[in-house]
Amino acid sequence: MGGPLARWRGRPLGRLASAYRDAYHSGMRSSPGNRAGLWAVFAAFALSTAVARATVVVPQDVPTMARKADWIVRGTVRNQYADWDREHRRIYTFTEIEVLETLHRRAAVRQRDALVVRTLGGEVGEIGMRVSGTARFAPGEEVMLFVRASERMQGTFHVVGMSQGKFTVDRSDGPAPQVVPGASGLAYARRKPAQGTALDHHSPLQRMSLEAFRRQVQAALSVDQGRPTSPSRPDFRDADPTTAPNRTSDGP
Repeated sequence: MGGPLARWRGRPLGRLASAYRDAYHSGMRSSPGNRAGLWAVFAAFALSTAVARATVVVPQDVPTMARKADWIVRGTVRNQYADWDREHRRIYTFTEIEVLETLHRRAAVRQRDALVVRTLGGEVGEIGMRVSGTARFAPGEEVMLFVRASERMQGTFHVVGMSQGKFTVDRSDGPAPQVVPGASGLAYARRKPAQGTALDHHSPLQRMSLEAFRRQVQAALSVDQGRPTSPSRPDFRDADPTTAPNRTSDGP
């Protein structure tokens, strides 16, 4: 099979094209009913491929992340660099965020003018490492972050819920700033009583005004302050990436 699709042979798109071609030439095109079945197979294959290239997480909304975060900040991305870990097995990107506003900070976290966010993946020289679902930052970007202190590298933080805990502040649409979810590369695992656990790509996070975002965070923290404290249990979804089990799945 020549043409532009030839270079995709062996990859998800190439397998999809081959499956469609084989089914078409095997006679499924003979009737409208068969054509409908063919498109159903095509859609199912495409969905399964998309899920396979995503990191599976439990969906988290703003109140949930507010209760989990050590620090909730609005800031501006200043600098970034990537480096290998000590074992020279993983690449991490370190992003410096200038703090503009603190919505919440646990007593154990020292107030500072900037924080460093560490995310798994990046490029060092000619070698790159990409992990689906990690938060990504652009120089000069204004962001709202839910972060937790790193267990392995003192002084750095990781984003709660992978990219779910990173939002972009958009000031281009009128006088009222908007907070835009930055979640990407994720598949959400939801428990359904009759079906068990199902996967989809529908994030519970929505675009909202900056003021509405602040109100949601404060409301969640107010409710949380009235609850009795209890020992926290480790949660792989929010653990430091270097100490968490490897629950990611990313395509070639």
